[in-house]
Amino acid sequence: MFRQSTLFSERKELPQIEPAPIRSSFKDFMWDDFSGYAAEEKLDGARFLMFIGEDENRFSSRHKSIKDGKFSEKTDNFPHLRNLDLSDLSGTVLDGEIVTGKNVTDVMSVVGGSPSTALRYQMQYGWITYIVFDILKYNGTDVTREFYKDRRYLLNQIFSEYIYRFDFNSIKLINSVEINKKSFYDEILKYG
Repeated sequence: MFRQSTLFSERKELPQIEPAPIRSSFKDFMWDDFSGYAAEEKLDGARFLMFIGEDENRFSSRHKSIKDGKFSEKTDNFPHLRNLDLSDLSGTVLDGEIVTGKNVTDVMSVVGGSPSTALRYQMQYGWITYIVFDILKYNGTDVTREFYKDRRYLLNQIFSEYIYRFDFNSIKLINSVEINKKSFYDEILKYG
């Protein structure tokens, strides 16, 4: 279930993948059932790509570093996710959000600090959770040109076959709604 915990000083550079923008506004036809659009709750977290590998899982943010213009890697800030043994999915890249269950300020305490600061914070206040909402690569194959519903089906399979069997609480699949989107939206607003 978990790999031996080590820090990898000689890592290969992560591929520089630009995550797709998230649509935050609706056009009238998008509310229709089976319109090709899905509704998902907006989370208060930090968006990260998860690169699943043979030896470890790695994470890069959607923000580029001022120093080198590359997406910032924060793998060692999430040791419990880094060490999850998902090696059957090596070459898979997931798109999701790091959340604490509290607020975005708490998330920034984890993602914005050094690995030791992030570890101390999580040991004191609880481990972050990675909420997945899309898949960009599956076992090394680019799936970004597939329809979202097909990528979502693939995510459901992955979570059923690999992730849920270990009952991981630290990585979850976001609820995606294709019918009754307006009711889903109203329900979210009702609870703030």
